[in-house]
Amino acid sequence: MTGARAKRTTQNQVKKRGVLLASAGLVFLQLVVPILHKMDIVSLDLSRWAMAFTVTIVVQAVLWLIPHFGWDARLKWDRHYVYLPMAATAGLLTLYAFIAPEVRELFLMAWMAALLFVAGRIGFWGVMILGSFAGAGYAAALAYYARTLAIHLPAMDVALVGVFLIINGFAAVVFERLRRQRGERAVLMQERLQAEATARTSAERYQSLFDGLPIGLYETTPSGEFVTANHALAQILGYPSSEALLSAKVPDVYADGEDRQRWLSLMEREGVVRGVELKLRRRDGRIIWVRDYARAVRDSDGRVLSFEGSLEDITARREAEEALRQANDKLKVWVGDLERQTSEISVLSKMGELLQACSDMAEAHSVIAHSAQRLFPGEPGALCMQSASRNFVEVVASWGEEPSTQRVFSPDDCWALRRGRAHIVEDTAEGPNCRHLSSPLPQAYFCIPLVAHGEAMGLLCLTRPGTAEGALLPLLETRKMVASTLGEQSALALANLRLRETLRSQSVRDPLTGLFNRRYMEETLEREIRRAERGARPLSVMMLDLDHFKQFNDTFGHSAGDSLLRELGTMLRANLRAGDIACRFGGEEFVLILPEAALNCARSRAEQLRETAKHLHVSHLGESLGPVTISLGVAAFPEHGASGEDLIENADAALYRAKSEGRDRVVVAATSA
Repeated sequence: MTGARAKRTTQNQVKKRGVLLASAGLVFLQLVVPILHKMDIVSLDLSRWAMAFTVTIVVQAVLWLIPHFGWDARLKWDRHYVYLPMAATAGLLTLYAFIAPEVRELFLMAWMAALLFVAGRIGFWGVMILGSFAGAGYAAALAYYARTLAIHLPAMDVALVGVFLIINGFAAVVFERLRRQRGERAVLMQERLQAEATARTSAERYQSLFDGLPIGLYETTPSGEFVTANHALAQILGYPSSEALLSAKVPDVYADGEDRQRWLSLMEREGVVRGVELKLRRRDGRIIWVRDYARAVRDSDGRVLSFEGSLEDITARREAEEALRQANDKLKVWVGDLERQTSEISVLSKMGELLQACSDMAEAHSVIAHSAQRLFPGEPGALCMQSASRNFVEVVASWGEEPSTQRVFSPDDCWALRRGRAHIVEDTAEGPNCRHLSSPLPQAYFCIPLVAHGEAMGLLCLTRPGTAEGALLPLLETRKMVASTLGEQSALALANLRLRETLRSQSVRDPLTGLFNRRYMEETLEREIRRAERGARPLSVMMLDLDHFKQFNDTFGHSAGDSLLRELGTMLRANLRAGDIACRFGGEEFVLILPEAALNCARSRAEQLRETAKHLHVSHLGESLGPVTISLGVAAFPEHGASGEDLIENADAALYRAKSEGRDRVVVAATSA
C-alpha cells in the first residue's frame, strides 16, 4: 500500500466518523427540543416539529441508503450533492423558525449540527463557504421578515447571529487544522510503520538469501580479516558456523601463499577477480579447490574499504577432472601399448616373411638387424653367430651406435650361451656382466641365445646406453618379451635357412669334392649362355680329366682316389675367380664355366691350372701318392657352339684329342662349321 493510498483511507475514515457524529447530533437535538418545550424552556409547535423531524429523518435515511445499495455509482453520485439535502433541511427549519419565532433556538441547534456534519464531509473550505452562506441567509431572512411583518428583532438575536458567524469561522479553521494534523500524523505513522515493516522484511529476506545460498559469500578487510560470511562458506572451509569463521584470518585459509599473492595482484591491477581457481585449506587440514569471484569496495577517494565476493567449491569437479585425466593418461598408455604391440607384431610378422624368402645367411642377418632396429629404436645391438667349429662367436650384423660388445669372442664369455637362457642385467654396476662387453659399459643389456632344435647358433645382444644424468631406465617386461620373441623367431628362421642351405647344397654339390654337380652345371651353363648372348660377352668352357686315374685307383685303392679327387676340387676352388663355376662332371672329369672369358684367356687359364696340378702333393695314410697331371679341352661361345650341349661336346672332343696326343696338355676345340 502506497503513502497516497494510506492517506486517502485515513481521510475517508475521518469523514465517516464526522458524518456519523453530525447525524447523531442532529437527531439528538431534534429529540431534546420537545423535552425543553415540556419544561417550558422553549415554545414549540409540536405538529411543525414533527414535520421537521420527519423530513430530517427521511433525508438522513436516503443519504445512508443510497451508498449502501450502490446507487451512488449508478447515479454518478458526487460528494457535493450530499450537502443539498442538508441545505434544504436547514432552509425548512429556518422557514418554520420565522413563522414560529419561538422555535428559533431549534433552528440554531440544527444549524450547528449541520455545520458539524458538513465539517466532517467537506473539510475546512466547505465549512467556511457553507457556514457563511447559511449565516448570511439567516441574517437576511431575519431582516426581511422583520421589515415585512413588523417583527421586533431583539439585539440579542442579531448579536447571536454575528457570534455564531464568528464562532463558525474560527471553529472551521481550528477543526480543519486539527483534522489535517491528525490525518498527516496518521499517514506519517502508517508510512513509518510500513517502511519499518518493509525494511524488516527486506533484511530478513536478504539474510535468508545470504545464508541460504549454496555458494560461499564473504566480505573481508584489506588486512585479511573476515567481516561477514554466510553459512555455506563456513561449511566449505569446515567451520561449524559463520561466527566461528569470522575469527579466522584470510591468509591462513590459503594452501599456497603464491595463490594469495596472485589474487592480490589481480585485485590491485584490475579491481576484480573473475573465476580464479585457488587451493584452500579447510579447518581439518584437507586441501580443496574453489573458484573465486570478488571485487574491491572503494570510498569516494578510491581507497579500498573491503573485498566482497563469492566462493564455489569445485573440489568434486577437479577430482573428477583429475580422475578423467588419469583415466585418459591410462587410456593413452594402453592405446600406445596396443599401437606399439601392433607395430611390433607387424615388424615380427614381416621379419618372418622376409626370413622365409632369404636365400642365404647374409640376407637373413641383414633382415634380423633391420627388424631389431625398428623394434628397439635408440638401443644399439648386435647379432652374433657361432662358428661351425663352435670355438668362437662373431658379430655378423649390428644396428644403432657401435654396440658395446667385442667383434669376436669365445662362447664361454657370454652367460647366455653358457646357461642356454636369456641373461638380463638392468644395472651393469651390479652385474654379473658378460666378458664380451667392451668399454664403456652400457647402463643395461640383455643377451638372448639363439637356440633352435636344441642347438645354440649364436646370440642377440641388446644394450641400453646410460643417460646424461646417469638415471637408470628399467627394462620393461614387454621389452623383454619382444626381445625373447625376436630371438626365438630369429633362431628358428636361421636354423631353417641353414637346413635349406644344407639341402640345397646336397642337391647341387658333389659331396666328395664340394664342387657343383652335373645337374647344376647344365642349368647354370644354359643360363650363362643366355646372359652372354644378351650382353654380347664371351663365355668359355674347360673340361679336364685326371691322367691315369684308373691306374691310380688300382695301385692305391679307391680311398686314395677319393682323396685325390677331394684335393683336386680344393685346388680348383682356390684358383678360380669368384664368378667362375667348377663342377664335377662324373668320375675323374670336371667342367669349368668361365663367364666373360675369351678363348685366349681361357686357354691361358687352362695352362695355369695344368701347371698348378703338377705341384699338387696328395698323401694318404701318411704315404705320398706321387705327382698328378691333368689334360684339358677348351671351347668358347659362340665359336664352338650356340648351346651348352654343343660347348660340352666340343670341349670333350678337345679333351679326347689331348688324351690321344699324350696327356698333360691343353687342346682347344676345333671351330664349328
